[in-house]
Amino acid sequence: PPLPPPPPDKWKEAKTPDGHTYYYNLRTRESTWERPASLGGPHIYTVGQQVEVWSNGQRVWGRGRVEKVDGGKVTAEFSLPRGGIAKKELPAGHRDLRPASSPATWSDEEKAAYQRWFDLIPGGSAEAKPGSAIAKFLNKSGLQRPALKQLWQVANSGCKVDLGFE
Repeated sequence: PPLPPPPPDKWKEAKTPDGHTYYYNLRTRESTWERPASLGGPHIYTVGQQVEVWSNGQRVWGRGRVEKVDGGKVTAEFSLPRGGIAKKELPAGHRDLRPASSPATWSDEEKAAYQRWFDLIPGGSAEAKPGSAIAKFLNKSGLQRPALKQLWQVANSGCKVDLGFE
């Protein structure tokens, strides 16, 4: 009798501690930085698309936009957490480039809880709080410094002095 067909590849997306995405095959135990075809294949980037780019110097993700797509290369400009703007040209499948994560969708209960915490932050107004006060508030969370740096980069990618609730 003919041999049964091999089981389909079962790929799983995972993240390194610093947030780089890799893919792991549950059947073969192979791992790769490149997104397998069964999970959609390589990301296709377009000019203007929001992306996150890894800063090797600051060891954090910066949020920005695609400026140019040329063949398999993507040029993106992104904000750095300590201020400033950087630009990188990377292959589209590079591990230091990823589509920006979508904003969180909160339930009514979550939104009410976050609003109460936002209201507890001293200074500013009901609409906006000083970034320095928000940073002090977040510092009390008990999160380790690398996690706080990542959180701050997402919360204040534009390096604003005051931040609103949203």
